[in-house]
Amino acid sequence: MRFPGKLAIAVVLVLVFSVVALLVVQAQTPNKPAQFLQIQVTTVKATAVNDYEDFLKKLNAARDKTAGAPAALMYGVNLGGPAFTYYALTTFEKFADREKFPNGRAMLTKVYGEAEANRLLKNSAAYRDIRLPGRSEHESQTQRSPGAVPDLAAK
Repeated sequence: MRFPGKLAIAVVLVLVFSVVALLVVQAQTPNKPAQFLQIQVTTVKATAVNDYEDFLKKLNAARDKTAGAPAALMYGVNLGGPAFTYYALTTFEKFADREKFPNGRAMLTKVYGEAEANRLLKNSAAYRDIRLPGRSEHESQTQRSPGAVPDLAAK
């Protein structure tokens, strides 16, 4: 093999190794985390767990079919936490983006039609337990004044 052929092979190998090295470095660099996180906590009645999970499946299917809908991580607490509690986590970068997200009613109406969407939302409201998890009855009935919350930033 002549010198130009060997040089061409060497150049190709250097390019391949540099691309592989670049990909390895990019794979090791973590993505920037989202700036904001919205957490929705829902406690359902013990008798309605299966119905509520069916509603979540339909809501997630509607979310997948709706353009502009954010990805949401949804899970239910099984062990070690409050029973019958579901969390929905949605990340976003700017509040202007958050305002553009379609709401659940709009997503369900687009996919299932208005009558079915109304039925699903009415039933999902019946599944929910109105009590707030982790709060005593006294705390729920007592209003707190803004001055009662300590200002941690002042320290």
